[in-house]
Amino acid sequence: MRNREAAAARRKILSCAAKIALEENNPKFLDVGCGDGKLTVEFAAKIGTKECYGVDSDEPALIEARRRGVTVEKVDLNNEPVPFPDSFFDVMLCHQVAEHLTNPDNLFQEIWRVLRTGGRCLLSVPNLCSLHNRIFVLFGWHPTVISPSTKFSFGNPAQRGERLRKMAGHRHNTAFSPAGLKEMLKFYGFRIENYYGSGLHPFGDKVAEFLLKPFPGLGVVQIAIVRKVQTEEERAND
Repeated sequence: MRNREAAAARRKILSCAAKIALEENNPKFLDVGCGDGKLTVEFAAKIGTKECYGVDSDEPALIEARRRGVTVEKVDLNNEPVPFPDSFFDVMLCHQVAEHLTNPDNLFQEIWRVLRTGGRCLLSVPNLCSLHNRIFVLFGWHPTVISPSTKFSFGNPAQRGERLRKMAGHRHNTAFSPAGLKEMLKFYGFRIENYYGSGLHPFGDKVAEFLLKPFPGLGVVQIAIVRKVQTEEERAND
């Protein structure tokens, strides 16, 4: 994801946070995969809370998040439980995390567990079926969101053997189509309230905003606001 698309996704996430704030009163908030905490504290300010928590596996990043006032815990989201009680949080954020995991099922299960019934999570992942990836596959090229190599990005004209960042967490280990993401969220007990696309490579922000309103599944990034539902009957009725 290039800087322009990353910035567009960040703006969209913060605008969604402002909408969530209208229904919440000082919610307990957790950022799953908080990194250095910069987006965490911005999101927390938008939803109007000082109860701001974060989990991540990157110790240096957690130090920075702690300096920003985030209450942090180190967690391997592939295998470990999030170290909080059931139904502890009202609002959660999970931005660009699931695609880096080898076991995203653990992530989805833990988000559901620690989120209260009726609570909401804003989740974002890269889009395997973005407009440019659909074109790439049509021509027999590899999508940009995942590589056949653990060291380099091969198989498409946009990256051309570009070296993947050395930290393992920056390599994508899985990829989500819109259909795959929606089905997985429903399976793990979430009702999708809003689904957005963000960024439309190679177009600028104005064209992207115009086209992604009717066709969000073409965006570089998928952003979903989901609500936790409790019973199997509720899940079946979604």
